[in-house]
Amino acid sequence: MQRHSHHPDATAAGDVRVALQNAFDTLGVPLEALHSSSPGWARTHARAVAGDREAQVHMSPGARAFSIGFWTSGFNLAAGSTPDLAQAAAAISMFLNGAGLRQIHEAWPFMTYSDFAEALERSEADAIDFWWRRFLTRPRPPDRRGDLHDFLVEAEAEPRLRALFPFTSHADLGLRRLVRSTPNTALAWVRPLGDGRYLIAGPDRRQLYTPGPTPKNIWGEDPEPGALGPAAARESVALTLAVMDNSTQH
Repeated sequence: MQRHSHHPDATAAGDVRVALQNAFDTLGVPLEALHSSSPGWARTHARAVAGDREAQVHMSPGARAFSIGFWTSGFNLAAGSTPDLAQAAAAISMFLNGAGLRQIHEAWPFMTYSDFAEALERSEADAIDFWWRRFLTRPRPPDRRGDLHDFLVEAEAEPRLRALFPFTSHADLGLRRLVRSTPNTALAWVRPLGDGRYLIAGPDRRQLYTPGPTPKNIWGEDPEPGALGPAAARESVALTLAVMDNSTQH
C-alpha cells in the first residue's frame, strides 16, 4: 500500500478493509469489513453488507477524509465524508442495522440524502410518484429532438403507465415495474424522434432505431423488427400499451 500521510491508521493496518474492521471491533459491532469488488481498489476501498443494504468507504485522495456511500439495489441512498474512521464505522453500523436516513443524518450530520432516496425508503410507490413529478417539472431541453415531455404528459394520464417507474438511458425512455430493478427489465421503450413524434418498442430495445437511409440501433446494428410508430404523443401512449399487452401474451 502506498504510504499516505493523511491516513496513517489505514497505512498502519495495511489497507482500508483492515482499518474498518478494527473500527467495527472497537465499537463492538458484529460487522465484517470486505474488500472492494474492484481489484484495483482493494487497498483503498472497503465495504460491508447486510441484506439488500451495502455501505462503501474509501480514502479520499489529498486530504484526511473517508468518503462513504450507502446503497440498496443499485441506488445510492446517502453519501458523506468524515476524517474519523470510527464515526464512519458507527454510521455504517446504523445503516446496516436498518436505521432510517433521517435518523442517520440526525446522529451523523455528515451523511446526507436526497428527497428521492427518502421517497424510496418509504415505498416503491412513493419513489415512482416522485420520479414522475420530477420528469414532468424539469426544464424542457433546447433541442426538441430529445424531448420526452409531450409523451410524458400523455402517459401520466394513463394509470397503467403512471404506475411504472420511468427512467432514461441515453435519449430513450424506459418503463419498468419496480424502482429497484435493472434497465433490461423494461416493459417498453420510447425514443423521441423530434417534432413530438416517438418510436415505441417492447422489452427488446434493439427494435428502436434512428431514422435515416440505413436505420441502426444504438449498438450500430440493424434493428430487430417490431418497433411501432413513429407517432404523436397520444397515439404513442396507445402503442406503448399495445406492446406491453403483446409481451405479456408471450
